[in-house]
Amino acid sequence: MTTPPNLPVAVWHRFVAKVEQLPEFSCPALWAAPPRDDGYGQFWVPREAELLLGEPERGTRPIDGQGELFPVPGTAGEDEVHLGKGRPWRAHRVAYAAWYGPIGPDDVVMHRCDRPLCTPITRADVDRHLTLGTQQTNSQDRESKGRTVGRRAYGLVVWGRGDRRGPYGRSLALHEAMTAARQANADAAEMTRIVRQVDGAGDPHARQLIVPGGESQANS
Repeated sequence: MTTPPNLPVAVWHRFVAKVEQLPEFSCPALWAAPPRDDGYGQFWVPREAELLLGEPERGTRPIDGQGELFPVPGTAGEDEVHLGKGRPWRAHRVAYAAWYGPIGPDDVVMHRCDRPLCTPITRADVDRHLTLGTQQTNSQDRESKGRTVGRRAYGLVVWGRGDRRGPYGRSLALHEAMTAARQANADAAEMTRIVRQVDGAGDPHARQLIVPGGESQANS
C-alpha cells in the first residue's frame, strides 16, 4: 500500500491498523476502534506529525501520550517508540490531510457518503468519500440530504433520512459488530454482510410502505 506524503510511515502504519478494510462494502474502509461520542473515529496524532497534517478542530486540547507505544514497521515488534505528546483528531480528518496536506482548525472534512466511521486510506477513496468544506457548507449539505433530525409539536420526531440511532449509536453498533466478527474469525465476505446488515438497521424508512401520491404507512 502506498504511504501518503503527509504522515510519517510509522504513524501511518498505526493508523491503518485501526481500519477495517471492506472492499465489497459501499465504504471500503471503516474505523474499527471505539468511536468518539459524536460517532466519528478518533486517532491520537503525535505533535511532530501535526507539522504535516495541520490542525484538528478548534478547541482540541493536547493530551499526554505517555504509554502510547507502537511497533516500528519492519521489525519483529520488539522495538517500540514512545510518541510523546499530541492531540486527538477525528480519523477521517487524518485520512484527508495525510494525502492533501495541512488543514486548518475551521476546515471541515465532509463525508460524501454520510457515514461517520468511513475512513478511506487510499487517495482514490479519499477523493470519492471526503471533501473539504466549512461549517456553513457542512450544514447546507446536511439539510439538502434531509439528515437533520427535528421535533414537531407534541414531541413528535421528524427523522428525515437520518439514522434513528443517531451518529454515535450507529457507529457504536458497527464497532461492536466488527469486533465480534473479527473475534469469530469472519472472512471478508461475512464481515461485509454483517456490516451491511447492522448499518441498515437504523434506516428510518425500513418499515414504511411508500404509497404513490400519499403518506408513508407502517409496513407490517
